[in-house]
Amino acid sequence: MAGGDKRAAVALANALGCFPIGLAAQKAVYPKGFVRVLNYHATPAASAGGFERQLAFYARHFHPATPADLDDCLAGAWRHDRPGLLLTFDDGYRSNHDVAAGLMERYGFRGWFFLPHDFIAKDRAGAEAAFAANPGEPEPRMTWQECRDLIARGHRMGCHTRTHVRLEDSLTPEQLADEITAAGRDIAERLGAPVEDFCWVGGEEWSYGAGAFAEIRRAAYRHVFMTNLLPVAPASSPLWIQRTNIEADWPLDQVRFYLSGLMDLAYAPKRRRLARKLLAAA
Repeated sequence: MAGGDKRAAVALANALGCFPIGLAAQKAVYPKGFVRVLNYHATPAASAGGFERQLAFYARHFHPATPADLDDCLAGAWRHDRPGLLLTFDDGYRSNHDVAAGLMERYGFRGWFFLPHDFIAKDRAGAEAAFAANPGEPEPRMTWQECRDLIARGHRMGCHTRTHVRLEDSLTPEQLADEITAAGRDIAERLGAPVEDFCWVGGEEWSYGAGAFAEIRRAAYRHVFMTNLLPVAPASSPLWIQRTNIEADWPLDQVRFYLSGLMDLAYAPKRRRLARKLLAAA
């Protein structure tokens, strides 16, 4: 769908009340509660105003979910009168520390940050040097100390591979073991804290490899995150936690559209194909 057509479709859906209708439908489908997991990337200062408007909207309609809330939901023991919302951030960008974290804390949220080991810097000088060497990047990455600071403030860290590679079927078992198992162990050593959670890189169907799924299971991560748009509910598997991509500069009408659940339906065939592929291999 072209950009103009997509904007027109979003505007029409909002005019027809897609968010309140969709939220009510999700509550009916998941009467024991659900958690919608979002994923962001960079959150630069230029988008801080828009990100804060998103947070204010989230706080009006959702409970700020914690990892414990996520586990309660998976166990069928949701304890809140509103559905939950969990915010995750991929790739370890500096603005997640400098901009997003403080705004989230203001609205009662804590983030889940997925780190590619080799992209996190020893110090800010190293982050700046890496950024200068990669002009395609939107901004520098965090340092290990900034990651540890976020943990001290109640946020959580997870593994996002070692080199941010898509875990497609062509990777060797040795590569997969390094990107998935060893990377998580090395991130934990750097942070001085356990790393129990993993997030796939990318969202393309080909980026979910059967060998990678088997390695993830061997690594015994507690929670595994994908990006194929579906709420977490009591019937969900902790190894198949689906996220909905939102970015900090998105207007609220686009955010409302994605949180309505309409796009979940469009991703259903992809989720079924992945289930057949990965579960058959497992």
